[in-house]
This record gives sequence, C-alpha cells and structure tokens, in this order.
Amino acid sequence: MDAQSDDMVQSGSVDRGNQAPEVDTADNEAQCDLNNLQPAIASNQEIGGTTYVDMSFTNEGPACWIGGFPTVVFASNGATVSEAARDGEDPGNVYTVAAGGRIGVKLTAEAVDGVPGCTPVSADHVDIMNTNGSGSTSLQLSLRVCEEMPSVAVSPFEPMG
Repeated sequence: MDAQSDDMVQSGSVDRGNQAPEVDTADNEAQCDLNNLQPAIASNQEIGGTTYVDMSFTNEGPACWIGGFPTVVFASNGATVSEAARDGEDPGNVYTVAAGGRIGVKLTAEAVDGVPGCTPVSADHVDIMNTNGSGSTSLQLSLRVCEEMPSVAVSPFEPMG
C-alpha cells in the first residue's frame, strides 16, 4: 500500500523545474537535450531603450536536468551576426525538468545605436545551444544587436511556473 501511495503522489505531482541538487549531474544521459525543448517567447518588452526577452522552453522529452547558461547565437538572413554574453557568473544551480515542465532564460539587449565599435544589425533568428553540445533549438526573434560584438546578455537557465 505504501508503494502504491508513493506512486500516486509521484504521478500526481508536476515538477515545473524545481532546484534539485540531488540530481546526478554526472549522468549525461539524464541531461536535457535541447532538441526536446520547444522554445517560445514568453514576453518581449522595451523599457527605456533596453529590450527584455523572456524565452521559455517546454520539455517534450523525458524528465531531465539542466543548469548553467545556454549559448545564444543571433542570425540575420541565415548568417551568424553575434553571440550573447553571459549575464554574471554561473550560480551552479541544477534543475530537474519534468516531461511537460518549463525552464527559461532572459535576454537583455541594450540599445545599440551610437555605441562605439558597434555596427547595428537586425537579427531575425536565434539559435540556442546547451554549452555541453547536447542539442539545439531555434526560433524567430527580431532584435537589434551589434554585429560581431556582444550586445545582448543571457541569464542562466531558471525554472518557470
């Protein structure tokens, strides 16, 4: 009966990306494959010349773990124009993402016009890769960036409710 009760609790709970330091991060088979994470723009707003883009990723694969920063590359007309810089130090957090659960990152893009050394370009596409190379995903995103110079910061992966 106890095993049955435990199964019911586990199947009835939905993990939406809770911090789980007990996850075996040495198990690369359990790491999230970005090919299984469906990207979406959760919000896109400009405040005082700075654009904030919240990107969410819904896990369409098995439960997995993820942490750190993604690699984010911006493209225009199919050509890579810039890569996002990390926003701060890696906090070292690891999150589990259940099947159907969500994880997210925030992009912060400062105004690029008039920035010394910046050649502004309109990116129309973004590619997101896990830093360890476990898959990639992409979506359309219109954003002004500096060509061949970081002008966008990306946050580490964080759980989304």
